[in-house]
Amino acid sequence: MELDQLIFKKIINLFRRKSSVLTEEEEQRTVYLDDIRGMLTILARVLTGKPLEIVTAEREGGLKGKYIFLPQKFFFLKNKELNIKYYQYRVFYLTTAYNLLQENDDLSYGNVKYGERSDRIISEKLIEEYPLIELIKDELITELGNYFDSKNLPVDNSWLLGNIKKDDSKEIDAKSMDDSFDEKALPTPDTVIKAKPVEEIESVQVDKKKQEDWVLTHNFEKVETIEEYSGLPRDFDGSDSLEDDMEALSEVNMRNTIRVDEETHSIYQAEFVSNALIADSKESGTTETHYLYDEFNYKTRSYRKDYCKVFHRIIREPDLEYYRNTISKNGIVLRNIRKQFANFYNKLIEIKRVENGDTLNIDALTDLISDIYSGHTPDEKVYNSKRKKQKDISILFLLDQSLSSDGYSAGNKIIDVEKQIAILMGEVLNEYEIEFQVDGFSSKTRNNCNYNTVKPFDKSWNESKGNIASLVPGGYTRMGPALRHANYLLKQRDTRSRWIVFLTDGKPNDYDKYEGKYGIADVKQALREIDQNDNHIHAFAIEQNAKYYLPMMFGTRNYDVLSNAKEMTIAITNFMERIVYG
Repeated sequence: MELDQLIFKKIINLFRRKSSVLTEEEEQRTVYLDDIRGMLTILARVLTGKPLEIVTAEREGGLKGKYIFLPQKFFFLKNKELNIKYYQYRVFYLTTAYNLLQENDDLSYGNVKYGERSDRIISEKLIEEYPLIELIKDELITELGNYFDSKNLPVDNSWLLGNIKKDDSKEIDAKSMDDSFDEKALPTPDTVIKAKPVEEIESVQVDKKKQEDWVLTHNFEKVETIEEYSGLPRDFDGSDSLEDDMEALSEVNMRNTIRVDEETHSIYQAEFVSNALIADSKESGTTETHYLYDEFNYKTRSYRKDYCKVFHRIIREPDLEYYRNTISKNGIVLRNIRKQFANFYNKLIEIKRVENGDTLNIDALTDLISDIYSGHTPDEKVYNSKRKKQKDISILFLLDQSLSSDGYSAGNKIIDVEKQIAILMGEVLNEYEIEFQVDGFSSKTRNNCNYNTVKPFDKSWNESKGNIASLVPGGYTRMGPALRHANYLLKQRDTRSRWIVFLTDGKPNDYDKYEGKYGIADVKQALREIDQNDNHIHAFAIEQNAKYYLPMMFGTRNYDVLSNAKEMTIAITNFMERIVYG
């Protein structure tokens, strides 16, 4: 970089920093959306009875479909309590708008302006349902006016209203989808940077012909720039220049994205809502052995017959070093699990109404006397006996290998937490001779659902424990076919109690249509099929936000959210005691 460019860059950065830095007083009263997102999500769902989601807005935000957009942070009001009230009021206001739209009320789309028709309709309905909200609204308007007066700026009440957007999602052409999937280990990104909020994106289809025909041009200018998408894609070289481009990226409209399979060495993370409705992928043939499974379509309330292809592979790629490191790093956790497991596993339980035992069963004795006096042959099983219960159990661990498991939760890599749980539980189950299997899954469209077994039921733990490391992230999360295949495999076991332990971090999704309500409905149907086969399932979610959407699929008792070793110990031992003693 030339000297004059360097000086110019430093001066510009200095002005930017000064204009964007909050004062100490503003920082103390600032409320960040991420800190209260959970509370606001629950509030929005209670007010509407629908699974609405809270998303970070570029500015004041608004409403689009099932998404409520709110500012990333807010500090305009005089204290933190009022700024929290601001977020709560926005949720009340926008959920009222959502309910009115569901009732086909004639609200106008676009920016809601203070005092105009749409604002009057929403405000009247809001105050009618929640009369005390009017006092909060008046207080917020007054304090917001005071803030803008203190800055010598015109009052901007749009921060209390927002933009009501029409759901204009477009369907991606299924013909453009490539469902081939190379399940190799992904490169670890060299640079990961969080992007500024983006309210919505448009998924652009890559025209391979235009990309190949593109000719590099050079204008002999000193300043390097980044330009917004103009209809002509460039080559995807995967190089890592993210840090060098950060300043330019902060000024570019990041609304256009593409979906590609090329390797990348940097990640620019942004929270957004896509306006693309993914289409169903077309049928593709294959000569490789696979299983066919139905998929449930909630709109027609019927199955799509033989719709998904599951490719089941046995993986034998031992890495004992990963296993040893896991045992070493989680030694205290493993000791605690072993200790608590021993406490309940060897516990005696009371068997009622037996011929010989330790104590009399009063109910059985009463029945015996009644039978004698009535002339019936009495049942001589009038004792209770304490003995060990037979542990006739099969457990199948199903690990989510989708690309999202390559991320982090509470400072821990998600795929590593999944594999650690499998290894720690495998150690204990092996010691108590309880049979188990360890599998992983990922997908790329309905035509390519990968199902990998690293520890089969009929192989010993010592022979298989090194294979756990071979489960690597890649692809998407089409849960239904994986759950149905696990259900099929578990049904073959001749045991009394059969359980799927499902380890995941995300919602159901795929490269083709499997988003939102469609995917959730299919998972719920797969869970019903598991129950119909007298199998059972429990999910461990390694992601804090999972508590907002897992209940929609698994109910309230059939999952745990894990984030640290203590929670892992408690959750695992409670679950094991539940399946051993019902």
